[in-house]
Formats: sequence, structure tokens, C-alpha cells
Amino acid sequence: MVAPPFKRRFSKKNIPFSRLISAILVVLLVWAFSAGVEKLTGYDILGLLYTSDKPEPSRVDKTFPKVSKERMGALLREHNFYGILVSHVIDGDTLEVSDRDGARFKVRLYGSDAPETEKPEQEGQPFGEEAFTALRNKVEGKRVDIEVVEIDRYGRAIAIVRQDGRNINIEMVSDGLAECYMEYLEGPQKKECALAEAFAKRLKKGMWALKNYERPNDFRKRMRQGS
Repeated sequence: MVAPPFKRRFSKKNIPFSRLISAILVVLLVWAFSAGVEKLTGYDILGLLYTSDKPEPSRVDKTFPKVSKERMGALLREHNFYGILVSHVIDGDTLEVSDRDGARFKVRLYGSDAPETEKPEQEGQPFGEEAFTALRNKVEGKRVDIEVVEIDRYGRAIAIVRQDGRNINIEMVSDGLAECYMEYLEGPQKKECALAEAFAKRLKKGMWALKNYERPNDFRKRMRQGS
């Protein structure tokens, strides 16, 4: 028995050949559209399943949106930033910078510990405001070079900051408006900071003129203990 031609196999009782082709084309179009949606959004076509390797948008931590974790990781890899803008100064040893992509992140002066400024929940220290004003005059609104040493537990870049070749970390110490954080200093910066502090103490500059000077670190501990 000879089989009928291919098209004639599909009688009225079966699926017409043209409909079968159309159904296959629809399936292919839906698959292609679904793949495109998934690639662009990370979700399946129904929006129920998130399939991307990247963090789901609704679950990204937005508590500190100024800079991503990936960007902070890049800081550690790159180490140096040149000509980065200081958007504003926060206190006598912390500032905020903005890179060319508009990402902002906090920078704490490596090895320099300034007196605490007054906060809503905490009193300030003598020379806290003076340290804040001095740092602001030195760098706010200016472009600086930063050499990142590490990222601390608060997400800040611990760095040496230079403005027109001047080591701002050391300047704050030599002005008597910050002390050396010797517990964390290493290498040449430690020696340079120690010399700057000895100079400021000898001349009784800034906070070193106080009779009852309290280290910023000791002050913070006392405030945490509520005394």
C-alpha cells in the first residue's frame, strides 16, 4: 500500500498542516520574547521567577545607596583615585567624595583621629568644631587624590588624602586638630604622623593646649558607656 503525500495525511479529522506551522511559529515567537524579557529584567515572562545571577532588585540593600558593594570592592582593587571631588566634609576626620560616575562614598582619614563634633545624641569635644572647620576649608569642594588602605566595618574607605600634593592626614595632626591613631598606623605614615604630633604637642597647638585633654577614642568609649 502506497502512503498518500505528506500534506494529504492531514485530513479534516486531524490538524491542518497550515495550523501546525502557525502553532510552531507562535511557540518560537513566545520563546524568543520570553528569553528577551528574562535577559533584560532577570524575571521569567510571568514575572514570578527571578533567574538572573545578579541580586534581585527588590532585595538589594538600599540602606546605603550612595555606592554599591561592587564599587567598594573596586576601591580595594584600585587603591588610588586621582582628582576625585570632595562633595562635603562630615567632621574633623571624615569626608564624602563623589567619583566621575556620580557614586558617593565616605572616606575616613587614615591614622588621624580628630576630636568629636557635637551630634543630636552626643555632646562634642573641645576643638571638635575647629577640626571640622579646618578640614572643610582644606578640601571641601576641591579635588583630591586618595590612597585607600582598607574598607572599615562601616563601609568607609580608610585612606590617605592629598590635596595639591599636601598630606591632609598629617596636616590635621600638625595643626593640633587630630592625633595619631597609632593603633592602626603602619609604615612611613606612622613615622610621619608621630613627628607631626610631637611638633604640635611641643608648640601646644590646638587641642594640645588643653590641660585635661581626652583622646577621641576614650571619649567615644565613655559616651557608649553612658558616663
